[in-house]
Amino acid sequence: MATENHLLPYLTDKPAAFKDTADMDILLDSGEVLPVHSSYLTAHSSVLCDMVLTEGVSYEGRIWPKKDLKFSLPDTTYQEACEFLTALYSFEGQKSISIEMLHSVVKVAHKFDMSNILDNCDERLANLANFDGKSDIQLW
Repeated sequence: MATENHLLPYLTDKPAAFKDTADMDILLDSGEVLPVHSSYLTAHSSVLCDMVLTEGVSYEGRIWPKKDLKFSLPDTTYQEACEFLTALYSFEGQKSISIEMLHSVVKVAHKFDMSNILDNCDERLANLANFDGKSDIQLW
């Protein structure tokens, strides 16, 4: 079941025209469908970039993503997917990743080898660690 774009937390503050340009769908095990933009995902993941290029169409010597490309995100809840996408879509990067969201972000980022996102999460956790290197934060 497709979720209305205006209800998706990662798209709430975006212009309607931007929401309408989503060219990929994430399919969750629950049956929910989350529209996303391939440019956001492929900029952070060589795995997703390869998927898009494999499924893409050639035009004027370049590979363009095929419209309405779909990929599944197994073992991920709606909340985890939305938290991950909220962090990915925000312009502030690591500053926008709350402690509560870190687990979801790390879980999904590992699936797609998103090293820069994982580095941001590591940096965020390091900044929150106590001087002695210990932290009360339980991520795993």
